[in-house]
Amino acid sequence: LNDIDSMIIKWVKNTGSGEAQTQDHSYILPESVKKKMMQTDTFEEFYQSVEQALHEAVSRLQQAKSRTCRKEVLRVMDIMQENIDAKITLELLAGEVNMNVSYLCRIFKQDVGKSIVQYMNELKVNYALELLKQPDMRVKEVATQVGIEDPFYFNRLFKKMVGCSPTDFRKKLFPDKV
Repeated sequence: LNDIDSMIIKWVKNTGSGEAQTQDHSYILPESVKKKMMQTDTFEEFYQSVEQALHEAVSRLQQAKSRTCRKEVLRVMDIMQENIDAKITLELLAGEVNMNVSYLCRIFKQDVGKSIVQYMNELKVNYALELLKQPDMRVKEVATQVGIEDPFYFNRLFKKMVGCSPTDFRKKLFPDKV
């Protein structure tokens, strides 16, 4: 449980979760969620509590962003979500909202608190986490499904954001499949 706990805590710290704070767009897990996680007896219970916390965090984050983001930024976020399996350029995104790239990047960072590339990478890794729950899907297939053709880059990105490789993440989910 310690390896999984530290992996998830690192991922939560990197991607943001829980209660929104003021202007800096940083996020923390509420104490009630932390307490629930620590009171679990099995990996299944722990996993379910983490999954519930992440769903709550995403919901809160989406609500906060919809209140504070410009319509162009919201549109860019929608485009990225709708095309998560494709490689999207900054030029394409800027063209979709009739802005130049540098201005779009600036207002996106102001509104969201992270760069467009950081946001897109988080979307892709979050989607990859869901896909890796399917035990028969190969890691290379997951990388392709999230729009990253280079499996080595996908592994580096995943490890940087989650704290372990996609293969190790899957091994922790399905220890009997090893």
